[in-house]
Amino acid sequence: MSYYHLTIKERLKIETYVELGLNLSQIATKLGVHRSTISRELKPCPKQYSAERAQKSYEDLAKQKGRKTACTPELQKEIETALKASWSPEQIQGRFKLENRHIVAFKKEKAGKFQKLGESSRSELPFLNVPKRLQSVKSLAIGS
Repeated sequence: MSYYHLTIKERLKIETYVELGLNLSQIATKLGVHRSTISRELKPCPKQYSAERAQKSYEDLAKQKGRKTACTPELQKEIETALKASWSPEQIQGRFKLENRHIVAFKKEKAGKFQKLGESSRSELPFLNVPKRLQSVKSLAIGS
């Protein structure tokens, strides 16, 4: 199904048609859209419709679209600290799992960026040659 978004010009026409006293069906016919489109457009403005306010509301909602980030500033700082301490993204994620803290997997492009921030030789990386039984939450902490 294809969705159609009203333009500012169409919103100005709706405002004019409402001021002239046309009903929903007449406005919809003139604009070539379904009357429910006009109804949804007018519903948030019960007293007086304003094309400018409707367009601003549309633009504000459009900015909020997309995937929401779960990365708080504290989490970002903790991750950056670990990266500067030469931890790999996989190690950071493993640490969070050990601590029963959930973290979304690193994106590939982010992982590359993060690895550049915390580059070091493989032998210096924590957990590389440490047996699993010794990798406890108490013995290793991010930034230590």
